[in-house]
Amino acid sequence: MDNSYLRTVFLLAVMSWLGTAGGKHDMNEMSAMMYLDRYGYMDAAMEKMNMSANNYTHDVMVMATRQFQSFMGLKVTGNLDRETKAVMMKPRCGVKDMMGPAYSRRSKRYAHIGNVWEMRTVYYKFTGYSRKLAANLVRSEFKRAAEEWSRYVNVRLVPVWSRRRANVRVKFGRMNHGDPWPFDGPYGVLAHASQPHSEAFVHFDDDEKWTANRRGRNFYQTALHEIGHVLGLDHSTDKDAVMFPTVGENNPELKLHPDDINGIKALYDRRFGRFSLEEEWGQTSQKPATIIDKELCENPQIDVMFSDMNGELLVFKGGKMYGIAPEGGVLPHYPQSISERWPELPSEIQAAFTYSDRGTYFLTGSEVWKYEENNQRAKGFPKLIEEVFPGVPSDVDAAMEWEMDGSLFFFKGDNFWCVKNGPPFKGSIFSWPGIPGNLTAAFRYMGNSHFISGNSYYLFDDVSFEVVRAEIPYPRNVSSTWFGCSEFEEKKATPTSEAHCLQHTVTLMLTFSVFVVSRSIQ
Repeated sequence: MDNSYLRTVFLLAVMSWLGTAGGKHDMNEMSAMMYLDRYGYMDAAMEKMNMSANNYTHDVMVMATRQFQSFMGLKVTGNLDRETKAVMMKPRCGVKDMMGPAYSRRSKRYAHIGNVWEMRTVYYKFTGYSRKLAANLVRSEFKRAAEEWSRYVNVRLVPVWSRRRANVRVKFGRMNHGDPWPFDGPYGVLAHASQPHSEAFVHFDDDEKWTANRRGRNFYQTALHEIGHVLGLDHSTDKDAVMFPTVGENNPELKLHPDDINGIKALYDRRFGRFSLEEEWGQTSQKPATIIDKELCENPQIDVMFSDMNGELLVFKGGKMYGIAPEGGVLPHYPQSISERWPELPSEIQAAFTYSDRGTYFLTGSEVWKYEENNQRAKGFPKLIEEVFPGVPSDVDAAMEWEMDGSLFFFKGDNFWCVKNGPPFKGSIFSWPGIPGNLTAAFRYMGNSHFISGNSYYLFDDVSFEVVRAEIPYPRNVSSTWFGCSEFEEKKATPTSEAHCLQHTVTLMLTFSVFVVSRSIQ
């Protein structure tokens, strides 16, 4: 068996026995030494002192501590003081801090592992999902993190279903999960990733309480960091950088820091040419480029709205499909024909939802159509709704998966049907405070519940179980919130010069009439 594996298992066993692997208790000198060894500081100290490997002397420990303090921006004393131990107990990435060129710390804060991808499109595949976070959320949040890196370099991370095509394999695991670097339970090591190579991977510790919001451990934030590694970046010494080893407060809207951007551009700009989405789109906004679709803006009545297996938000309307940006607005290259992506699917769809990693379901009349990997129609479909979801009526208005517990909700008129492990439970839509009947669409996206009725959009708070209270109250217009029609509506509302003249003429005539009437009364 590989010595590095045995060494890692030994370190974790000692740290677990000491109660420090998960950051739950105080850190003593022995556990601190294990920490410094695990993250490369002991080896770096021995190399700097020209000492043989595995020479764990007091002087090596002091040197390793000094290097750790320097890396983390602490006061460099070589002593295991309270502040140093506090940083050691923070949740963090499992990749070593001191590795490769990072041994001789650089003037630049970012660092490169050494390898880079030689292709512009890197494919990744999920080979294992979380028990804590729904598969569709895992996919969409990982995709969002990958796209944040692709804003600044001409490299794309693209999801695929074929294991043979995947350059990077992504999975969740616990403790000994199939590589030489076991996880350590909750709170300690959150995830780790490899550098770019033929067997590249990203692994997440499924003992963490993963979420897509500010509660628990935010998955997007951790994925953003690990993707930096799989693109070729080492840990940064800049505390504000995404690539800093330890994790700060949850931030589901985290963006790359200039240090991260400089690092990734230094890796790929010379190879593939300078690139950023801002330059490509000719704008400095953080929002993706969108277009205004006149048809959607003039008549925002849609058929369905849902997110597919890749986490992309889609709208169907009269046989056409529109991709919707997370912040709202229609993505370029849309609309497209529904049948282009889902062959043979009818154009009139009443409800659609993605059910974890099982596939995407489309409901029309009394039929259910199911599509799996690569948008291939599942064998035996279409089927009757009664066959697939016994007890659920035909002609439903909307449907969605409640990924908190895997329940399915089907809405029709003023009622809903909840399906989970048995016959459905029928309830009143008014059990959802503030949500009307006769819904147009219901979907889960970015960890929240969303409801649409006509041109009215409702954002639902799953914790307080009510429509979100905001300065601009709900419901809001679907057209301006999701389709980016505010600008279109403003233009439409702005009178033309002819209209201005007519308006002023009417005003003057009314004023003159009032004047004449008042004079005649006198």
